Amino acid sequence: MKTIAFAVAASTMLFVNTPDRHRTIEEHYATTPSQSIELRGFTGSRMKVRCWDKNEVSIKLDISFSSSNERDEQKYLDAITLKKTQQEKSLRIDYQEPEITTRGGRSFWTWLYSVFSGSYTRKEAEGEIFVPRTNALTAEVRYGVIEMEGMKGALSLLGTGNTVNLKDCAALGEVTNDYGKVKLERCGGNLRLSSKSTTIVLDRFEGKADIDAEYSNITVLDITQSLSIRSTSATIKVDNVGGDATIRSDYTTLTVNNIKGMLTVADKSGMIRAKGMDGVSIDGEYSTMEIADVSGKAGKAITLDGQSGSITLANASGDVQINNPYGIIDLKDIRGNVEVRSKSSNIRAARVTGNWSSATEYSQVTLRDLSAKRVTVSNSSSPIDIQLKTAPTDVDIRNEYGTVELSMPPGFSGEVDINVTYAHIETNLPLSKKKSFDGGGGYAMGKIGTGNGKLSIETNSGNVKVMQR
Repeated sequence: MKTIAFAVAASTMLFVNTPDRHRTIEEHYATTPSQSIELRGFTGSRMKVRCWDKNEVSIKLDISFSSSNERDEQKYLDAITLKKTQQEKSLRIDYQEPEITTRGGRSFWTWLYSVFSGSYTRKEAEGEIFVPRTNALTAEVRYGVIEMEGMKGALSLLGTGNTVNLKDCAALGEVTNDYGKVKLERCGGNLRLSSKSTTIVLDRFEGKADIDAEYSNITVLDITQSLSIRSTSATIKVDNVGGDATIRSDYTTLTVNNIKGMLTVADKSGMIRAKGMDGVSIDGEYSTMEIADVSGKAGKAITLDGQSGSITLANASGDVQINNPYGIIDLKDIRGNVEVRSKSSNIRAARVTGNWSSATEYSQVTLRDLSAKRVTVSNSSSPIDIQLKTAPTDVDIRNEYGTVELSMPPGFSGEVDINVTYAHIETNLPLSKKKSFDGGGGYAMGKIGTGNGKLSIETNSGNVKVMQR
């Protein structure tokens, strides 16, 4: 390790205060409004690309190069060219430079030997490129700065490590930019953005966007049409989408607000917060979900699938389907039928207006102010506690080793059948047949009113309490 550190220090000393040779290249290319423009092969940390109102492409570059072999310096600079390929409908400009072979294809130790022998190269390119704002442009630039405002032509940017700042660009297409920054303000088009480890801001976009960006920080604000995001280990913030939003990003912190369409999310293990949407479908596995204000305009069931993360759903219209084997489920102010599946959980619901169905194993089920015609609950162990706000038509509860408490207002009309094997029954229902056995067990049966309803409760060793308020 000391040897390597010394080698790095020595190589640094070799590069200090070494004079560079420079070459300035300046070219101007006349264009017509119908020509598409391509820029290829441009690289430089201080290279800037901008647009203007002139019908020409202007390129001014300053290239510096230093080498341990002075003859290589001038030879390299002289070999740099801008190759123009022009046709009636297109103009292509390629930045071409000779390959630097000083280090190419060699091992670290071979390079280290070259350092101590005084062999090195260094290159830097800076400058400005101006393009007409009304022409279609495809620009291939690496490690540069792309700043455009008011670009009207179709725009595609291909590169790596760029800082991209676009404002009022009306026709964005493909954008690639790994390990850089992208900020798009008041732009539009059909955006296809691909990147990795990038900071992305999309602000007030007229059109639809498809973003594929692993390990990135992504912010989308005010987009008029649909949005699709694919990522991993990201931080994603979305606010105000004028269409559907689809987000697939594992191990991600996700915050979404105001989706005028269907929100679809897949996130293996993260934090999902979503508020204000027409419909929602989430495959969250081990994620925590906090969902609120679902309008139901999408006309589709609200589906929330998890594994062991907690699920909270509040103020939602539409049928609800939840599958969460080992996580807490908390529902409030739901207007629609609810179907829940779980194994070992704590399920709480308040102010649900719609039929209730839950199939669980070792879960505690607590329902308050439930307005349901049909209530179906099956469980193996842990208490079931249900408070009905309105009289039901059909109640079917099975809880093998747990207690059951049911409270309801007057109005039920139909058959009642309550059976326990090793437990006790307490009820104030006016039933014709009630029986308790010594040591536990019993039944309560009969008919209330003239209706066709049915109330059936059965346990093995859990006490049952049914009260009409």
